[in-house]
Amino acid sequence: ASSASGQSSTGHPLVASVIELADERGHVLTGQVSTTTHPWLADHAVFGTVLLPGAAMLDMVFRAGIEVGCEHVEELTLHAPLLIEEEAAVQLQVVVDDPDDSGRRTFAVYSRPTGADATTPWTRHADGALASAVPAPAAMDQPAAWPPAGATPIDLTGSYEQLSARGYDYGPAFRGLRAAWRSGDEVFAEVSLPESEQPSAHRFCLHPALLDAALHPVALGLVGEHAAGALPFTWSGVSLHAVEASSVRVRLAPAGPNGVTVAMTDASGAPVATVDALTLRAVDVTRLRGGVSPLRVDWPVLAMPSAQPAQPWRKGVVVGADPLGLCERFEGLTAADAIPDDASVDIIFLHCGSDGEDGDSLA
Repeated sequence: ASSASGQSSTGHPLVASVIELADERGHVLTGQVSTTTHPWLADHAVFGTVLLPGAAMLDMVFRAGIEVGCEHVEELTLHAPLLIEEEAAVQLQVVVDDPDDSGRRTFAVYSRPTGADATTPWTRHADGALASAVPAPAAMDQPAAWPPAGATPIDLTGSYEQLSARGYDYGPAFRGLRAAWRSGDEVFAEVSLPESEQPSAHRFCLHPALLDAALHPVALGLVGEHAAGALPFTWSGVSLHAVEASSVRVRLAPAGPNGVTVAMTDASGAPVATVDALTLRAVDVTRLRGGVSPLRVDWPVLAMPSAQPAQPWRKGVVVGADPLGLCERFEGLTAADAIPDDASVDIIFLHCGSDGEDGDSLA
């Protein structure tokens, strides 16, 4: 439904409204999230800090792409984690620019604390580009049999305890990994939403908890080698082929030293989503603590030395003018017109003149 102001509803749980800007200058999708209004988000924490999943930002961008007719995410790069503090609400914006000559649109994802005044800056969490053409999924992304012939089952007993030890604190809403198999350097998995989240699957393009769970074999170290607490950094070539999925089959394969490819299908083998390359990067723990480092700068108070040192210099000179009266204040200092040849001088003060504002300087 549209209003006179040009604002309409998207039906999306995270960015519920869209505004078409004047003169075809783009669109803005807006929303608000908190662990009170979206309790499932509290089940996604890294090193004890609740974060909006990168999969949620991708889903918001999918929704934005549908609004403007650009449903292929060429690239989405995450620049800063979006922390969600307990009982604190956060405003969201997905800003989509007008298209260039090829129909390609750039976008950015922003947040700001709800209730902040107009002078509070928005934080940019992600940006990238959308394209109108959605590439067809490759036939190789659809295994002929499931599980693939010759694949070896992977024991997932205690997998979420292992993830917790690696810094991923997943609650029930995100514990969707059901089974996994290995074939060479590829991993195949079955993932589904818990019953509590399945009724909301139709409101998302691809439920963030489902997509996040599809990546849990990567977090477990089953696909390539990634540092503990590594999070999605860049999504490249992401296409959504079907919406409202509540369970998927997943194919994961290494893509370079820090990346994976992802192919998701439904139970019949029909494509749901494909990712040409997802690059992960180790998270900076200090950024998950609101930018507060475990180290701190301390400025201890030091006692000022007395005018007469306990052990005066054996011999010292002030060359040139003595505007601070050092010769009078400190025993052992004398005035001189030039630096003496006597090698026994312990200290030399040289008058460097005045800089006009800060007064006299000494070296």
